[in-house]
Amino acid sequence: MTTAAMHAPATLDELLATLEWQVEESRREDLRPGTRVALSGPTLLYVVDGSVRVRSAGPQPMSFAYQAGDVVFTPGRQSAEMRAETDGTVVVSELRPTAGFHALDRLPDLLGVHRLADLDPGIALLASRMGCGTGERRAGDRVICGRMATTIVAVAIRAWAEGDCVPDNWPAVVQDPFLNRVLDAMHANPGHPWTLRDLAAVGAMSRTTFAERFREQVGQSPASYLAQVRMDAAMTYLSQDGLTVSETARLLGYESDAGFSRAFRRHTGAVPSVWRQRAS
Repeated sequence: MTTAAMHAPATLDELLATLEWQVEESRREDLRPGTRVALSGPTLLYVVDGSVRVRSAGPQPMSFAYQAGDVVFTPGRQSAEMRAETDGTVVVSELRPTAGFHALDRLPDLLGVHRLADLDPGIALLASRMGCGTGERRAGDRVICGRMATTIVAVAIRAWAEGDCVPDNWPAVVQDPFLNRVLDAMHANPGHPWTLRDLAAVGAMSRTTFAERFREQVGQSPASYLAQVRMDAAMTYLSQDGLTVSETARLLGYESDAGFSRAFRRHTGAVPSVWRQRAS
C-alpha cells in the first residue's frame, strides 16, 4: 500500500514536471469501420484521419468519440479499447512511466483533448509524426521519443485542465509570482537544506506571511511540499538516472541512508531498493 493519495502533486506545474515517459512502441494504424484496438497500459493516441470511439473499463467506464486532430491519453489503470467509426488513421504510442508514478493517480482513466491541431499545431504535428519502435533504429531514438511523448502528454494534460472539466481536488495553479519563485527554487535544488526562513526570503516575505500564503495557495505546509519534491526527485534519480541509494540520499541532503530510506518509505510505501525493482 502506498501513500500516493496523501502526497499528490499540489500544483499543475509540479504534476507536469514530475511525469516522464518512455516509449515502448509507436505505430500508425490504418483503420476500417469497426476495427478494434485494445489499450492495455499507458497509451497516447493521436487521430490523424477519421473518427474513433475510445472506451475505458472499470467501476465508472467512460466512452467518448474523437476525430481528426484530437489527442487521447489513458494512464493505464483500467483497460481501454479504441473502435473505429470510419475509415481513418491513428498514431498509437504505448508508454511506460519513468518518473512521477504517484501523479498518475490524479489523472482520469480517459483524458482527451478535442482539436489539439487548432489549439497547438506544433504539438499536433509532433504527435502525428510519432513512430518510435518501427523502422530502422538510430542512436538516441529512445531518449528523443521519450521526450516527445513527455511533451505531448504534458500539453494534453494542460489543455484538458484548461477546459474546466477537472475535479475539485485537481492540482492548483499558483498565481502568486513570489510563491512561484519559491516553488521553482525547491524544484531546482531539492537537496538544499531549506529552512522556513530561507524559503520566505526567496519569496520576499516574512516567515509568518509566507507560511500562511503558501498553505492557502498550495494546500499544504512548505515542509510537507518540500518533502514531496525530494521524494519525486529521488524516484527519478533511482529509476531514470540509475543512482544508488547512498548517492540519492546525499544529493537530497540526507545525512544517512537509513534516514532517507525511512522518508522514502513513508511516501511510497516501500524502501528505495524494493521500489526500484518494482519500477524497472
